[in-house]
Amino acid sequence: MNQEHTQNMNDFSNPLLTCIFHKEVKLHDWIANEFHYKAGERYSDVNYGLLSDAFDMNKLKPEDITIESVEVNYGKNRVQFLAVEEFGEYVTVLDDDLLSCAMLINGLPENDGDLNTLNVGEITELEDEDQAFLDVVNAKFGSSFKSDNFPNLHASHN
Repeated sequence: MNQEHTQNMNDFSNPLLTCIFHKEVKLHDWIANEFHYKAGERYSDVNYGLLSDAFDMNKLKPEDITIESVEVNYGKNRVQFLAVEEFGEYVTVLDDDLLSCAMLINGLPENDGDLNTLNVGEITELEDEDQAFLDVVNAKFGSSFKSDNFPNLHASHN
């Protein structure tokens, strides 16, 4: 998969994650607020930096959590990227374009180094064997992407 970074990276800021924790976890932020997450429950609006710090300090391991999606600011709107774990990507359809953000080894979406902005690119080229990836994306978004339509791809989604 080839990505073209045509979007201003600052456009995809303030990432909040929807997660399921597989063990009970207590985390603290830099202001000393405590966040308590119960095992098996889904939490939305989990702070990206809080999780990043927890991984860095070995309080969390990739198997302790499933990150389902990440929601970011894009202009005046919020845009949701869904996890496509089997391909190591977070994806969204925006204005008929397919955008992705790489999934790091710990499951977090790739950022630009400041923990507040995702590293997002438009998928501009795919090989025929990447249709399996598009099939998963189509199922998640109700779109109709086909690998043979790249690079002039426009989805028809609901």
